[in-house]
Amino acid sequence: MAADTTYQGTGLQRRQDGTTALPSGGSFDIESGGAFKLAGTQVNASAAELNRNTDVSARSIAAGATLALTEAAHEGTTILLDTAAGSVVTLPAPVVGARFRFLVSVKPTSNFHQIKVAAATDFMAGSVNILDLDAAAQGAFAADGAADDNIQLNGSTKGGQVGDWVEIEGLSATLWAIRGQLVVPAGSNPADMFSAAV
Repeated sequence: MAADTTYQGTGLQRRQDGTTALPSGGSFDIESGGAFKLAGTQVNASAAELNRNTDVSARSIAAGATLALTEAAHEGTTILLDTAAGSVVTLPAPVVGARFRFLVSVKPTSNFHQIKVAAATDFMAGSVNILDLDAAAQGAFAADGAADDNIQLNGSTKGGQVGDWVEIEGLSATLWAIRGQLVVPAGSNPADMFSAAV
């Protein structure tokens, strides 16, 4: 059998049993223009996307006061609406299948949390369930797909309690599908959280 060999400049070692090993402390760098394949299929995910999918701590992102989402950096993550004065999040242009999840981690005490489209030609369709604690009853409001382009959670009549969530998924090049579950506290009556504002 041939002895183990080291490929020059990489640290990779071809072993007698047919496997290839990267010694401890080594690195494997595919330069620009190169390709990485698994069973003949090229892996197209970026390093950032691969890291995000394997690192639990990277799966949620604080929105802060404002956040403009991108598909490359935020798709598949949970966005925390985390600012008492309201978090304003702008979606990217819709891409079919792109998905973003929003979770209220801080109730807005002034203004409101807002999730809005990027362009006046983009819209939202679908419905969000809302639980009225006064009536112990569940209702819903729908985005019309033709004018509604943002959702506002004000911490009372339009939801926005800690734990409320909304999920948005690309349905076409101009349309986001939306669903979620919100809570209206005692003393408030549910109101439509969708409107045309972009």
